[in-house]
Amino acid sequence: MPLLAKENNILELQAKLKERAQKALESDPEGLTTEIVKKGKPEAFRKIARHEFSTADAAGWDDEDEPEILGAPSSAKAAIHEITVKQSPNGNEVLKRFQDLNDSLIIVAALFGNIGKRAPVRADFEGLKGFGEYQRLGRHLMSTQFKGLSTGGSATGLEFIPTNFSAQLIDKWRLALRVPSLFDRISMPTKVYKLPLEGIDPITFFVAENTSDNLVDNTTHIPPSTPGTANITFTAKKLALRTVWSEESDQDSIINMGDYARNKIGQALANGDEDVDINGDTAGTMDSDSGTAGHRRLAWSGLRKLTNAGAKVDFGNVDTAWLTNLRAMRMKLGKYGVQPSQLALIVSVKGYLKMLANIPEIQTLDKYGGQAVILTGELGRIDGIPIIPSEFVREDLNASGVFDNVTTDRTIVILVNRNQFMHGDRSLMTLRSYEAPLSDQLYAIAKHRLDFQTVEGSASVNVVSVGFNVKTT
Repeated sequence: MPLLAKENNILELQAKLKERAQKALESDPEGLTTEIVKKGKPEAFRKIARHEFSTADAAGWDDEDEPEILGAPSSAKAAIHEITVKQSPNGNEVLKRFQDLNDSLIIVAALFGNIGKRAPVRADFEGLKGFGEYQRLGRHLMSTQFKGLSTGGSATGLEFIPTNFSAQLIDKWRLALRVPSLFDRISMPTKVYKLPLEGIDPITFFVAENTSDNLVDNTTHIPPSTPGTANITFTAKKLALRTVWSEESDQDSIINMGDYARNKIGQALANGDEDVDINGDTAGTMDSDSGTAGHRRLAWSGLRKLTNAGAKVDFGNVDTAWLTNLRAMRMKLGKYGVQPSQLALIVSVKGYLKMLANIPEIQTLDKYGGQAVILTGELGRIDGIPIIPSEFVREDLNASGVFDNVTTDRTIVILVNRNQFMHGDRSLMTLRSYEAPLSDQLYAIAKHRLDFQTVEGSASVNVVSVGFNVKTT
């Protein structure tokens, strides 16, 4: 779900829409503008927002944003968001219990069909086991952490309603990330978002002493050098999963499975992100098994696809030149391969075992772990570069480093500059449920929206290298 910074963007968006509505007041024959400006009715706001965004800002509005826009937080709601989403328990048992109940209530309410495609309200949770305890714990936490806010109830603007998954679940997802955690993340205020970047730096010139005051003769002027600018365009893609629950599941059984459900949701979303970051191909032509409609690897282009042909190194299907080949990959990156702290080697499980067997210079974690900053999933270093094994680095590729279902006994090694890739998060996690009466089941759909882009990489700039034809036997 959105971070606090993103919620500020939502508030700005709400204000922007109201300002537009105010300007359109006199020309609004249906009185919708009057309703939203003076009464703030959600249905009127929805119509104004959809009208505005369907014309001027189509890229900035979609149906799934509706609960966030309509539920833009007050200062009290922002404080509730703080103890739910922003704070990790870190030994605070009261906060841990509060967040456990928060996640369980969201799951139960979704599975019982209480939460539709709208912002949750109190009635969705009335009567659910644990809701009373959730509210009591919430008021206690608020009274100790935000003393300036009243905890009297809805009249004060402080209504304890589970709306976002807790920091514990977000932490489980993030801890499960290995390759995606290598790269920076930003919050996307809209589903299509351009992030401005610095381009090329201006340069200096040697300038001789000028003895004339001729302003017309430009040969005596200091040459101009203008810094470049650029931007990355993030377009949110949706990754989703469906779990099936029996209609006979009751509240108690679902709540008792809260930790299990959260772990499964977090791990499944993390697995999807990692697979696409490595093997993604929007064209679906790189691997013969990844082009089927709906395959998650179609979401965005991953590291393999974004590697230029000139940045690849053939390992020759032998074990005798591992270190030489790895250093050749580093040379392919040029200036982007200089600093070991900016790099990461991503390998398959078999690839990692091959490295241990064939590179005496490798440092295992037990030799340096106490004195170093360890990346998530790091198991060793070579030339100071962290090694990250991933189950999603394929071990069934051919001699060219792609899957053809003919030759399936090769793997790859990826060397990447971590500063040259970035994730954009549109929404972290949401949960919806649907009833299937013919099979007497409930479907729970968990999803998030994000994108993955290179910062400076291009057809002429190598920021990632792939070693292919790597032996697995």
